[in-house]
Amino acid sequence: MNKTLTIVLSAFMILLVLGSVVGLWSLRQKNYNAESAEIQAQIDEKNIGLNLLKNEIDVNNYRVDDVVKNFFLAARENNLEESKLYLSQEYKDIDILGILGFDFEKEDITINGISTSTTSSGGVIAEADFLSIDSNKKTTKSFYLIKEDGAWKITNIKDGNSAED
Repeated sequence: MNKTLTIVLSAFMILLVLGSVVGLWSLRQKNYNAESAEIQAQIDEKNIGLNLLKNEIDVNNYRVDDVVKNFFLAARENNLEESKLYLSQEYKDIDILGILGFDFEKEDITINGISTSTTSSGGVIAEADFLSIDSNKKTTKSFYLIKEDGAWKITNIKDGNSAED
């Protein structure tokens, strides 16, 4: 009888230990699954941001505001050939200095800031604020850009703030 009781108690203890181990493993597995889901959500969120960033940067590693700044700086230096590099094919024949409307020989113009918004067609409108250092006159121009062969290109320039066309 003692032998049978010892065997039964030993079996009970083994089952108790095994049950505890399985219970702890199950609890840990639930925590692991919750942590895994949280990490996956963070990865997904970062991937969305990365995809937005990839779409924002063109094949030349330029963002929209870089294209507008580079276009303006080249025009200000009267380097019209360089300015044309930032224009779309259909827009290359414009009078760059005429459409900008600045007299760079008489005024020192700087870019005061650029804000961008995406259009429903996938293009971007860049609202650039310019400041004449000499007269303290502020001017806003709207630059419309699309990706052409993977590079951001200016397709139109208008005076003032513009709503999406």
